[in-house]
This record gives sequence, C-alpha cells and structure tokens, in this order.
Amino acid sequence: MAFTIPFVHNLLESILKFFNPSLKQGRRVTRNWFLVNPTHFFIVLFVYTIFVVASYLYKVYYASKQKSDKTLSKIKPSSSSKYKNGRIEVIVEKMIPVYNLSQVLLSLFITVLTIYEARKRKFSLFYNYVDFSKANIALCCWLFYLNKMLDFMDTILIVARKKWNQFTFLHAYHHTSIFLVMWINTSVGYDGDIYYIVTAK
Repeated sequence: MAFTIPFVHNLLESILKFFNPSLKQGRRVTRNWFLVNPTHFFIVLFVYTIFVVASYLYKVYYASKQKSDKTLSKIKPSSSSKYKNGRIEVIVEKMIPVYNLSQVLLSLFITVLTIYEARKRKFSLFYNYVDFSKANIALCCWLFYLNKMLDFMDTILIVARKKWNQFTFLHAYHHTSIFLVMWINTSVGYDGDIYYIVTAK
C-alpha cells in the first residue's frame, strides 16, 4: 500500500474532485502511477519549496558575506575560497550540457509519442472526445508531468552556480505552478485536448 499523509491526501483529493467531479478515484488509470499519488506529489513539491526558501536565505547571507569579503580582501587577500568555488563551478558547468541535451531528447520523445498516439486516436486540433479508460494519451501526459519535475534541476543549477539574478520569484512560481497543473491533468484530465498542450509545450 502506498504511503499517504491522510490530511494532505484528502485535501489534494478534494482539489482533484473540484476539477473533475465525474471521474471517481477508482476509474483513474493513472492513480497508481509513479508520483501521481497526492502524498507523493506533495512531498516532491514540499522538498522543492524548502530548497527554494533555503536558497533564498543563503542568497541573503551570500550577499552580506560578499560585502564583508570585499572589505577583508583589501586588508588580506585569500585565494582558498575562490579555488573551492571555482572547482564547484567547473563541475556544474560540465553538467549543464548533459542536462540540456537530456531535456531536449526527452521533450522530443514526448512530443513524437504524443503526436503518434493522437493520430492513432484520430484527434483533431481541438474538441476531441474524452475517454478516461484509455492510457495512451495518459502516458504522454504522465511523462510530461515527470519532465516538469526534472525541470526543478534548473533551480538547483542556478543556485549551484550562484546566478542570483536568475533566481527570482517568477522562476520558482513558474516551476511550482506548472508542476501543480500537470499533476492535476495527469490525475484527472489526462485525455482529449490535453494532448495539444503536451505537444505544444
């Protein structure tokens, strides 16, 4: 049996019922899929939120430390901290092309698979029939949802590189909101016109 936090589970289930009251939990083909469980979704989102808050606090500390370091460097220059930071930045810089390539390939795979499944179902651009008993478009939606979780790496890389100008409220809001929207769609809106959103993104 999947691990659940009753209060969180019930709260998030009420949100799902609001968006699709006619689709009962037992009829959802994605209900047992990886990270679709409301509690599991909440844990991922909670961990990301904690990381963002902790990073913001570090950003504030880092800004104040830089000011004091500039003052100290005039008296006694130190290269040890710069060397350590330089090594971390080199490792992160090497990771970025690998991460970007994996994102491009995964997005391409999801797009091609979604178009293929939509053509099999003879979908048009809009106003397609919905059949929540089918799992083909649901699979594409679920993969896209997992891809949005992988996008959290953007924030981790920004923090690791100390690119604080990119670490904004809008950045964090974008990632959390789209992750929430895709969890709702993967849970109770995984068929029909959702294919167009997955393909377009």
